[in-house]
Amino acid sequence: MSSTVVRLKRAVKSVLGTVPARRNVSVRKDDVFIVSYPKSGNTWTRFLIANIISEPGLEVDFKNIDFLVPDIYQASNNQLAKMDSPRYLKSHEYFDPRYKKVIYIVRDPRDVLVSYYYYLMKMSALLSNETLDQFARRFIDGEVDSFGDWGENVASWLSVSSLDSSRVLVLRYEDMLSDTKGSVKQINDFLHLPSCERDIDHIVSMSSFERMKNLEIKQSLNWKPVKNSRKDISFVRSGKKGEGRDVLSPEIIELIDKKWCSQMEKLRYS
Repeated sequence: MSSTVVRLKRAVKSVLGTVPARRNVSVRKDDVFIVSYPKSGNTWTRFLIANIISEPGLEVDFKNIDFLVPDIYQASNNQLAKMDSPRYLKSHEYFDPRYKKVIYIVRDPRDVLVSYYYYLMKMSALLSNETLDQFARRFIDGEVDSFGDWGENVASWLSVSSLDSSRVLVLRYEDMLSDTKGSVKQINDFLHLPSCERDIDHIVSMSSFERMKNLEIKQSLNWKPVKNSRKDISFVRSGKKGEGRDVLSPEIIELIDKKWCSQMEKLRYS
């Protein structure tokens, strides 16, 4: 696609008010943001929250997740303005002072790196014939996206949480895996929602990786973020922890440890 066509499409979207909000999202004081560096468990957390806040009987899936917990990289400000408050919004942004209530998910950067690589491969967004090691160096240097490198993004929200834990709830992805019920209770308490104790097993079950993988198989052709992506690579992969240490080279692991040792020590990623 030529640059002229791309610019024309952007101009049309701007006129129609359909440009994704991104960092320019219009923020309300009672918005709740689900924030993470990419590939840290944000979609899973969106499913958990959607199942907490949804009406009884509604089955959360890829057909309605973008209405229940919209993605600011897919939805425009015009679309988001039509939502009732409080809104629950997905974001990958580094610290934004306008975000007054944040659930921040953090994941071992070694696992994030591997998951990000396969995601960009699925989206056909890697550089030509880029190997995992080559991508890893760009990832470490913060050249993959506009969200800062992993350490910058994490540190920006950890610092806010350390000053005001009522504003930012930090959840480690690995803890969410080992105690999903406990994480749901933390989210529920942080958002001051009515007790979900009676429904917690249902919430966890309806947000499970197995269910999400099955939904992807059935609904990916109609889910905007991945509808035009490669179908031979899953968006919902294993979701397991420790993959990075198994597949990354010792050199890359050492570079990660050196660059982000401070943040990794605080988060118990030894």
